[in-house]
Amino acid sequence: MASFKFKRKAPRAKDALCPIVLVYNYNRSKRSEISTGIFVQKEDWDEKREQFKRKHPDFITKNDMLQEMTLRIQQIIYDLSKEGEDPTTEIVTNRFKGYKKEENITKSFFELLQNHIEIVTKQHSYNTLKDYKALNKYLIEFEKFRKRKVAISEINYRFYEELVSFLQHDIVKRNGEKGLADGSVGKYVKNFRLFLKRCYQRGYIRDINTQDWKVFTSEGAHVFVTNEELDALMALDFTTNEKLDKIRDLFVIACETGLRWGDFSCISPYAIKTRTIELISKKTETFVRIPIHPKFRTILEKYDNHLPHYTNLAVFNVKIKEICKAAGLTEMIQQTNRKAGKLHEKWSPKYQLISAHTGRRSFCTNSYLKGMDKDLIMSISGHSSEKMLMRYVKVTKEEMVKEKLAEYLAGIEMGS
Repeated sequence: MASFKFKRKAPRAKDALCPIVLVYNYNRSKRSEISTGIFVQKEDWDEKREQFKRKHPDFITKNDMLQEMTLRIQQIIYDLSKEGEDPTTEIVTNRFKGYKKEENITKSFFELLQNHIEIVTKQHSYNTLKDYKALNKYLIEFEKFRKRKVAISEINYRFYEELVSFLQHDIVKRNGEKGLADGSVGKYVKNFRLFLKRCYQRGYIRDINTQDWKVFTSEGAHVFVTNEELDALMALDFTTNEKLDKIRDLFVIACETGLRWGDFSCISPYAIKTRTIELISKKTETFVRIPIHPKFRTILEKYDNHLPHYTNLAVFNVKIKEICKAAGLTEMIQQTNRKAGKLHEKWSPKYQLISAHTGRRSFCTNSYLKGMDKDLIMSISGHSSEKMLMRYVKVTKEEMVKEKLAEYLAGIEMGS
């Protein structure tokens, strides 16, 4: 049976980059090596996964190019089977080398977007994939709204302005409300720009200048669970509800470790050491060593170091709100967001704003409030820069103001 893989070859000269070749096997005795035109340092190549490691500064682009070649050779083999021809090394190699970038420019806009989504599906997280699918849906609705097909040839700054206006004012959400918040618009503009950049890098389209396309941002409500609130969560009795018991325990673990959903929802017993847990983050593929705090230790002992696993993030996010409500996290929190440049205000009970990711924010914020060194927090949380870390602890300024105000009021009362 025909198969293929990417292989790093030895460099031709000392200190030179290693070429990556596509090895195509027709059978055990016949194979060919096809040049990809891609080169890599030995330490930047993952032999097992056949791709660039995350530490390479351009790993996304390079892996996208390899994924594109994978899709191309898969299509060649599929086409040959439909034509009734054997996918011999000679035929497949000739077709692969005969590929011309100009041929792909005839693809429609949505064919290119679907192609990009296929690549995203294999390389990125569930949330990233969800965002691209939403972008695809909104662009289809934009096409219907303007009564004119979206074409690569017309994408320019004016197109950007029309799209942003549509997203801000005319898109109809599921609840019947019109327009997206600026933060959401910014997210889709950012992904759209990246999609166009990847299409250019793959040779599908001309270079489109998106430098002046503003990416709107919105801070939103930054909530975290305090240590006192964690105590209240731990005190809840769920002996008659195993599902809620596991979800509460996993959320406390997230708050105590700063791990992302993909990591804290399925911690292996082998990762649990005497005083730390040690694992490789699924998202960043970086090693993290996290101290085991008392609340975490209590949960470990409860499960004899075999922590529960949970796979349904959507259900988790619904149930953790119910749990936090039961624990008394009902303080009203002010939310503000910009929509079409106008500031909108909304008040919600704290428990409604809590999700699996709140655990990560809670760890970073509580650690910062306790005075833990920023570098140590970053080494545990896996944040690559102090700027990224501080996005998680902006609320601490408000907490510090609260503390100082409380001290000031106490001083006034003592003075009176």
